[in-house]
Amino acid sequence: MYNILLVDDSDIERNGLRKLLERSEYPVRVSEACDGEDAWEKIRADAPDIIFTDVKMPVMNGIELLGLVKEYDADIQTIIFSAYSDFEYTKMAIENKADNYILKPIDTDEFKRVLTNAVERVDEIAASHRQEDEVIRNTVRFDPDLYVEDEAGIMSLILFLMMGIDKAKAKQGARRISEKSLFVMAALGGGIGGMLGMKVFHHKTLHTSFKLGMPALTVLNFGIAFLIMWLNQS
Repeated sequence: MYNILLVDDSDIERNGLRKLLERSEYPVRVSEACDGEDAWEKIRADAPDIIFTDVKMPVMNGIELLGLVKEYDADIQTIIFSAYSDFEYTKMAIENKADNYILKPIDTDEFKRVLTNAVERVDEIAASHRQEDEVIRNTVRFDPDLYVEDEAGIMSLILFLMMGIDKAKAKQGARRISEKSLFVMAALGGGIGGMLGMKVFHHKTLHTSFKLGMPALTVLNFGIAFLIMWLNQS
């Protein structure tokens, strides 16, 4: 089941898109929002897989919404739709990393093509996350006694909990735990906890930096530990 959010201040436009989605070959659960602010509240409560949004809306337009969505969860597929006269907005959407766009009036075949691309991308991302989870399960064996007995284990546990708290803060729109603080905990020996926290809590807001930083710090932690063991045995 694909969770899809329609964002448009026009009831007619939303109803038309809903019908196209419900007639598609994919199993979908469709929700609606009347403007960007309404959509942002719904996204934080239940993040969709795909968002179709108009650009010109009151309160918060589609470009502003796109910026928030990409910061919150870059894996959400975002599709902008606008009239030919709104092409400048469309260019801005592309610059802000919209995944695709549709020009009004919406062509049925074009809509099907864009929807298929979005669904395939959602499936690819889900498969990638499953592979990452499997790698972590195969390489990290969680032993409560071992983790509690040493300092690195305590740091990992603390960082794991911090990642969970940070994700909760993101959903509430509250002030986040700083990236620097999370990296410091990882550098002090909590790298494994940080990696587990990313996967368990689907922590994507800082996805790019953490995807590289956490494994690097974890390797560094193990390297230091082996060096200390070697020096003690010498």
